Amino acid sequence: MIKLKRFFALSAFVVTSYLIFLGTKSVTQGFTVTAIDQNIPLTDAPSAASLEVSQRLSQPFYYYSAGGQSYVFLGKDQQTILKFFKKNHGLSDKGVLGVQALFPSSLAPYRKKFLPTRDERFNSIFTGCKIAYDHLREETKILYLHLDPEALPLRSVTIVDPMGIHHQIPLETTSFLLQERAQPFFPRFKQQIRSGNIEEAKTSIHSLLSYLVLQSRKGIRDCDKGLRRNYGFFGNEVALIDTGSLTLDPGVSDPLELKKEVTHKTHRLERWLRHHAPELLPYYHEELETMTQGDSI
Repeated sequence: MIKLKRFFALSAFVVTSYLIFLGTKSVTQGFTVTAIDQNIPLTDAPSAASLEVSQRLSQPFYYYSAGGQSYVFLGKDQQTILKFFKKNHGLSDKGVLGVQALFPSSLAPYRKKFLPTRDERFNSIFTGCKIAYDHLREETKILYLHLDPEALPLRSVTIVDPMGIHHQIPLETTSFLLQERAQPFFPRFKQQIRSGNIEEAKTSIHSLLSYLVLQSRKGIRDCDKGLRRNYGFFGNEVALIDTGSLTLDPGVSDPLELKKEVTHKTHRLERWLRHHAPELLPYYHEELETMTQGDSI
């Protein structure tokens, strides 16, 4: 009987603790300050922070959302996005070795594909962001990319977590990306169609295709095939929002590969148009064919 009472007491404790954990996670939306990676990588090409960057970073930033690579905060001005990279993106070297030790040596060649270390994963993300900063800065509206501890005069930035608690994040040791706020592509595009603004919808299709063609012609490939979350409007122009999956690939600028890439990138848009706005399908196909054949943008 005593053992049974202890069992029920322990079970009640475990269930209660788990429910508290779920409740806390719901309130905080899974965010904690300790989850921000503050082990900044050293680069050989630090970016110089402008006066505008310093002014934008002087305002408080409020928790906005989280993606697979970063936590996103929105400035008080409602126009500036601050992205911090997640610490738990990839296993540590010791963690990878520990997991790898559980499997046969014959599977070792597959480690990098399925078990990237933290450094390998972060280097990929940082490389993608730097490609955007160096080659697509105007299109993606990146204001600043901080990958060097000596490049920024400001010592900290104020962020407000989902519970309304203010935190000071040291910028000297924290990598981050500062970007203009974009409006997600699909919600605005759907609203244009619902409102009967067909010409605006056509302009949006043209702008999306123009950006994708430009990106490919610069020899840049986006390894994340998602369109719904990754692209948005900066003003009236469409461009990439999430830049962490970019790679340099000269082959994608080849006309045949370029057309294949842009077609694959927009196949969900094509499918959506087929079911919800078939009147725009001819325009989409015409623009796709025209832009991937010549220097029409």
